[in-house]
Parts: sequence; structure tokens; C-alpha cells
Amino acid sequence: MAYIEIKDNVIIQFENTDEYYLFKKTPTYALLNMKGFFWNKPTCTLKSNYVTESVLNIIFESDFFELSKIAVMNDDFLEYQNLFNLLFDFSVEKVRNSFFGNKLNISDNFLEETGTIIKNNCSFLFDYQLEGVRRMLSNLRIGHNFLCGDEMGTGKTVMSIALAKTCLNEKLFDKIIVLTNVSIVNQFNDEFLKFTPEIKTTVIKGKAGIVSFFKKAAMKNPNVCYKGSFEEFLNLNDSNVFITNHELFSSLKEINDLKASGKILLIVDEASKLKNCSSKLSKAFKSFMKTNNANIVLFTGTPFENNLEEFFNLIKLVAKEEVSDRLFEKNFVIKVPIQKFMKTVIVNYRNHYAFNQIIQEYFIRRKLIDVKDNLPQKNEHIHVLETDNLQFECMKKFGQLFDSYIESRHYKNMEPKDLQKMTTTISRMIASDPYILKESESKIINFGKENNIDILSDIPENYYSPKVIEIINIVKEIGYIDKKSIIFTFWSTAMKRIENVLHENFNDIQTFCIDGSLSAKKRSQIINDFKESKGGVLIATDAISYGIDFPDIDFLVEFDIPWNPAKREQRLRRIYRAVSKTDKTTIDLTTDIENYIIGVVSKKTKNFLRSVDGQENLNSSMKDKIISKGNTTEICKIFKNIIDKTKQIQIVQGM
Repeated sequence: MAYIEIKDNVIIQFENTDEYYLFKKTPTYALLNMKGFFWNKPTCTLKSNYVTESVLNIIFESDFFELSKIAVMNDDFLEYQNLFNLLFDFSVEKVRNSFFGNKLNISDNFLEETGTIIKNNCSFLFDYQLEGVRRMLSNLRIGHNFLCGDEMGTGKTVMSIALAKTCLNEKLFDKIIVLTNVSIVNQFNDEFLKFTPEIKTTVIKGKAGIVSFFKKAAMKNPNVCYKGSFEEFLNLNDSNVFITNHELFSSLKEINDLKASGKILLIVDEASKLKNCSSKLSKAFKSFMKTNNANIVLFTGTPFENNLEEFFNLIKLVAKEEVSDRLFEKNFVIKVPIQKFMKTVIVNYRNHYAFNQIIQEYFIRRKLIDVKDNLPQKNEHIHVLETDNLQFECMKKFGQLFDSYIESRHYKNMEPKDLQKMTTTISRMIASDPYILKESESKIINFGKENNIDILSDIPENYYSPKVIEIINIVKEIGYIDKKSIIFTFWSTAMKRIENVLHENFNDIQTFCIDGSLSAKKRSQIINDFKESKGGVLIATDAISYGIDFPDIDFLVEFDIPWNPAKREQRLRRIYRAVSKTDKTTIDLTTDIENYIIGVVSKKTKNFLRSVDGQENLNSSMKDKIISKGNTTEICKIFKNIIDKTKQIQIVQGM
């Protein structure tokens, strides 16, 4: 492997890869020597008589440094020297002060006083929930905001209700607006009625709910001329708490109607929806905060979903946009220059654990296992299946089709992200079950049919993929007459396919299907039918991954694994709840095509644990071993080649 020194840093390049790893020379340098490495200075080569995986794990997962991976675009080390020099010039205290200024003036006595205020108002909190509300309220009392990142199942809804009640009773705010998912607005209102029946709440069913309110008001008072504004709605309504869905703000911004008088507290459930700064929702939210005298408390168990910048975007909202993007890039972003376009692009993020440390005054995170006793056991299994010959041939054809499609430049009319989504979706469908592509109207599939590269022509009607066969075996083993299980998939076509296959193989099976096409009413009906049934299988897309719980269900199968570890966790949390009484089993189905995806998820998970959970040193997992073995297969290389090419197109078109 290649080795080079730059000041106090050491860079190592693994053999036959383009991956570079950087760490501080001391004391890791001494550790290298202890493990039998020696440096051949004339050739800039790090040599060893026995370089093994276990040796590398000891080096790169030691307590001496935070690993930083650099994706270098060419072989010229000197071009990237300026990037490497500053990588470990990092002081948590210094960066924290540059981000937020002076420390918050919250003494132990102030915290104790805040805790007493909450106890006098709310008797329904567990001790850890009281501590969470105490942190939030302490910040609000001195004019600052807060982000609660507690894990799903810890009772964030109850904490938000306690916070709202205390703030109103102590007259800290005039009105409180709660934003949550549209599917659980009524459920959230029911929780308010349960814990704080003395507080009058109003459910706003989107913009239509406001329009309906003024129609009724005009009928009662025909001589009054109403403006119909959001501000007027809040002022005329005698409620103190308004519960609505996130999207209401987007619709109000479109008509420039985000004004609200008085002191407003915004409590945002599932705040990860605000992670994208360029989204309509995020822009509307920032506009509301700028227009009004408002404070916010954000709740999300997944502040980090894809990368550290999403977490930073939430912190920016909490810090009222006072945190500098430039400082974030300087301390937490890795960029490389693209000489051809005279620009730099983000290739990775760094100092995840340090990020966790600098935001501690504005953030709290507790895990279910840390706050609840006697939790049921969670058994997670990965079933790694070999692709069959048909899948292999489909993937080879798709690789050829992709090259032809790119060469024809048909993708020029597409957004780069749409091209990547299209190609990865098709690759993953091949990995799961090529049969579900038969109904595809994808541009690239149609292009293939028109140019004699039909990847679907050889799929027989009686074809079952390895994953489909495994689903049949799992359902047979679990049982379905007096047992229940849930199968998650990305795609409605896969949902229907699984349902058909189960009925083909089990005459007396009950299946329940939910995807995003169903109305809220129909969805609720199916969920209730499933809960009341004696047995059966619920097959669903991520339409039920938020806010709908099945604590009595013991088995969950993932037909396909999300790119995003947070989405995977949301799926698993549908059955693994604090109130669950029985052990839970989850089964992930994957093929060697998808080992690359498991690798991406594994890396994201580690960075999540560093930045959100504050875990500094992490060891390799079993998933990492599965990935390293599977990534060498030819079919996985085809998939990775397609991914790499779409990334390059994204970079070029994004210049």
C-alpha cells in the first residue's frame, strides 16, 4: 500500500483501490512500528511482512484518531496537500465558540428551578422525560431553541405535550403550533386530550381547514368582513394549541400568509423533514421564523439520515440561522478540486464525533435501551442470497443498456439525481425480483426495447426470484393462521407481486396491503383489520413507516434494504416499542448485487452513531465482513460501475 507523510499526518492508500486514509502520525506512527510496518522512504511505500485485516482494524479503529477517508480523483498527492494539512487542526472548544458564540448562561440552580416548574405542571413524565423537557424549557426561558434527538419509542410525543402545557401555564408563549405528519395529526390531538384535557386544542386539516373555519364564521356573522388570513385564524380561535401537518406551512407561504401575532412556540415532530434547505417546507419554515416572534423545539429520532450536512441544517434552524455555512465546510466537509472545471466538490464529511460535542447545549439524545428496563430482545438476521442465472443475465444486459443509453446522451434531458434514481431502482429491482420490472415504464427500459436490448424478454411467467422463494419459506416457517408478520418493500409493484405469490402458495392466507396510493381512511381501515385479525401478513411500502405502531407483532421482513439507515430504523420501530412484551425478530433479505448498498448503509450507520449518539470508537460489524466478501463478485461490480458512472455525470452536470 502507498504511504506518504505531510507534516504531522500520514496517508495510506490500500492496494488496488483509490481510497486514501489519513491519520495523525503520533502516536499511531508508533503503533504502526509495533505492528511490523516499515517505511521505504525512496519509494514512499509502507511495507509489512504481514498486512492482515485484523492488523488494519487495530490501526484504523484505535483510540488515537478519528478516521477520515479521502476520495482522491487522481494520483497527484501534491494537488491535495492543502486539504490534508488542516484535517486534524481541530479544537472542539474553539469550533463551538466560532459556531455559537458565548456559552449559554444556564447554571445548575437554573436547571433545578426549571425542573421544579415542570414537576408542578406535569406529573405524568418518567424521570428521563422530565430531564429532556427540563433541557428544552431551560433554553426557551433564556430565548434559545432546542433539538431533541431521542430514539423512537422513548415518548417524544409525551415530552412535547408536557413542554406545551408548562409553557402555557407559565405564560412563556401565547400560542403553540404543533407540526406533525398528516397521518397522525388526529392521533397527536388524542394524546393531548389524554394527558392535558384542560388545554383546548384545534386540529387544522391543512389550508382547507382554515378556509372551512372562515366559511362557518361568515355564516354566523354575515356582517363581519374576514380577511381569511392565518393570523386572523389564530386570533379568532380560542384554542392555545394548534395541531397540523408540516405541509400547511408550504401552502401558506405560497400565498404569503405566514404572519402570526404574539409569542409563538413551534413544536415540530418528525423534524427530519426540514433537513433539506432547498425544500418548499424548509423555506416556508424559515420564512415563518423570520416573520414572527417565534421559538422552536424540534423532535426527530433521525437528525442524520444521509450525511452530516442534514444534521447541520437542523442545527442552523435551532441556532436561528446564525451558524455559518463557511465554518461548517471548514471543519466538517471534505472537498476535492476538479481541475477540468476549476471548482471543488464535496466528497465526504469528517469529525462526526466532534460535531456531536459542539452542539451539546442545543441537543439531547437518549436511546430506548438506556432509559427502559426489561425491553424485549431484538434479533436481527441478514439472509444473504445468491443471485440466480436469470438475474445475472438481466444485470449484464442492463450494464450494456446503461452504457448504450449514456452513449446516446438520452439522459441529457434528465436531472442527474433522476438518472441515478432510475438506474439504481432498476438495479435493485433486478436484485429483488426482475419480474416486477415487467410493468415498468422507465425511460431506459423503453429505450432498450426500441434498440433491441430488452432485459426482460427472457423472464418466464412462472419465475420466482431467490428473494421470493425465501419469502415463501419465511412465511411458512413463521406461520400465518394464528401468527402475524409484516413485510416491507419500496415498491407497490413488489407489494402486489408478494401478495400474488403468497396466495399462489397458501390457499388460506390472509394478506393486507398498504401503499401510498390509499386514502387515509382506507389505510386506517386496513390497519385496523390487520390488528383485529387472528393471523396474516401485512405487506406495505414505507407509507406506514411513520407513526403507526404494531407492538404485538413479533416478525418483520425487509424485502429490500433502504439506502438510508434512518428509514430502516423507522421500519424496525414499528414492532420494537417500549410497550412491547415479546421478543422481536427482523429479517433482511439481500443478494450479492446489494452488498454495495449494505456497505453504504453500514458507513452511514457508523457516522450516525458518531454524530448523533456520540460514540467515538466503532469496531467493524458483521455487515462489513459480508460486504467485503460480496463486493468482489462480478454482478456487484456491474452494479457499482453503473453507480460510479452516474455519480460522475452528477459531478459534471452540477458544475
